[in-house]
Amino acid sequence: MTANREQLSKAQRAELKRLATPERPYVTVNPIKLFYTLVRMNDPEWRLTIAALIGSFLVGCNFPAMSVLLGILIDVLFLPVGTLEEQRHLRHEADFYALWFFVMSLVILVAQFGKYYAFGLAGERLTHRLRDQVFRATMRQNIGWFDEDAHSSGVLVSNLSNDPQSVQTLSGTLLGSIIEFTVNIVAGIAIAIGFNWRLGLITSALLPLQLYANKKRTDILMKGNQATKAYYESSAQVACEAVSAMRTVAVLTRERDVCEKYHHDLEVPLRIGTRSAVTGSIIYALTQGVNFWQNAIIFRVGGAWLYPRADGSTLGGLTLRTFFICLMSSTFAAMACGRVFSLLPDVSKALESAHDILAILRRRPKIDNYSEEGSTLDPQVVKGHIRFEDIQFRYPTRPDVKVLKGINLEVKPGQFIALVGSSGCGKSTSIQLCERFYDPSGGRVTLDGVDIREFNLRSYRSVLGLVSQEPNLYEMTIRENIALGYPIDAPPTEEQIVQAAKDANIHDFVASLPQGYDTMLANRGSGLSGGQKQRIAIARALIRQPRVLLLDEATSALSSEDEVKISKVLEQAAKGRTTISIAHRLSSIQHADRIYLFMNGRIKEQGTHSELIALGGEYYNMALQQSLA
Repeated sequence: MTANREQLSKAQRAELKRLATPERPYVTVNPIKLFYTLVRMNDPEWRLTIAALIGSFLVGCNFPAMSVLLGILIDVLFLPVGTLEEQRHLRHEADFYALWFFVMSLVILVAQFGKYYAFGLAGERLTHRLRDQVFRATMRQNIGWFDEDAHSSGVLVSNLSNDPQSVQTLSGTLLGSIIEFTVNIVAGIAIAIGFNWRLGLITSALLPLQLYANKKRTDILMKGNQATKAYYESSAQVACEAVSAMRTVAVLTRERDVCEKYHHDLEVPLRIGTRSAVTGSIIYALTQGVNFWQNAIIFRVGGAWLYPRADGSTLGGLTLRTFFICLMSSTFAAMACGRVFSLLPDVSKALESAHDILAILRRRPKIDNYSEEGSTLDPQVVKGHIRFEDIQFRYPTRPDVKVLKGINLEVKPGQFIALVGSSGCGKSTSIQLCERFYDPSGGRVTLDGVDIREFNLRSYRSVLGLVSQEPNLYEMTIRENIALGYPIDAPPTEEQIVQAAKDANIHDFVASLPQGYDTMLANRGSGLSGGQKQRIAIARALIRQPRVLLLDEATSALSSEDEVKISKVLEQAAKGRTTISIAHRLSSIQHADRIYLFMNGRIKEQGTHSELIALGGEYYNMALQQSLA
């Protein structure tokens, strides 16, 4: 993905910027601008960042300073010791420079501690802040965004975990290492040239070759990492689905198949990674060889230049001290050249993560549940009059398939209507349009004569209650699961929770539990029967006292016994409320005020149960199959 971004021409980037919308924001691919944005993300910790950068600079000066001291010490060790005075002088010089080493050790101790402590603390705060912001931005997105394969649960969870961590690394320890190695290289070359420009230029001559070789190796590894990312995301999705549906996997005895699928998704990145590793290792071996070639050249040239000429002088005034200073500083610089490019894969990954983070943080969906725009509804005033006016709809992920083709229907206040038909005919889509999970491609949905797009989204949804086929219960107490449905920021009272449970006919069961409403539910409510989970979900929908109740096949996954019980609960809950119910089992909607039969995205028949039976059409055939006619 990063490679494709980097290959965009200036004209293409300008075109993307021109076509940018709140739903498709433009995010720069320029590494420098991205890096600047990352630094700005760390603004709240600027003091820690500055302290860490100073520490990185001092650590970077460590090896250049050491090369000078080592060169001097080697020269000191070759001082004459023939007389007592000369021995004292040697001891004095050795002690003096040994003291400098001790001072350096203290400086580096403080600098290293400051660097890692400041970067670590600032990085943890940044990671916490980014994860919080990214999760909030994820929750802000519209349902159509989650329908895209690129935003599957496995990919989103993986990115939420990895992207902030990568960004933290770049704006923290990785940035410190880049500064450290850069100072090491620049200072090493400067010292070598400064002490003896002839030998310094020779020692630095092979550094560009080493830089190029390391850059080439890094490019190969980065391309390999980019090529494997999609496969790892696919394997993460397989693992996520398998673990979340472990009971289904076990019932179907597909454990081995799932493992084989996961193994297969890992094979391709393994091959790509192996090729990248082999090629990269060959180039790495060459770069290490360059270090020794450099040393061989330095010793050959330096040895010749140290040999005294007829007048006793050396070429360029080269001494043993300057020779070893040039040797050590160039060696440390060469080592830093190899290490600095080893950071590029992490830099590339961090920049890509920063791009993805900025993209989601800047995205403003058209259906925005964080928006304060739109008129606010008073639940006491809402009548619940729903109308579908010539509704056309295509899913964003399937723009070539028209799901709804001119739907017109009306639900009067307090009326109970039912939508029936075969799977895929548009029933659930109609419910989702009511909830405003999507906006219609054509036509409009109105509440009390007003287009629902004109309402504040949170306010509009607060007057709706939805009960789905598969109730989603969370790993929290029964009380907290029910209270989630309360639309106001303040928590509901205990009386409201109990009343909602009574309305859903689940209070007696909850009260019989040892911990009552404080009973912790396992993930997805495992341990409860289907009917019990559904009644808790109904209580969660009813606690908000919705003016419009939406039932999306609320009883289709239950046993016949539970279906009868839940149908009675829903029938009671629907009294006084506008209710739209989807059902495959016609027995649960015979009492509906009006029934709409969907077929191929259109309404083919409508009327009461008895009217449709008398019509003798498709509804009659469905009823006949279920022994209701």
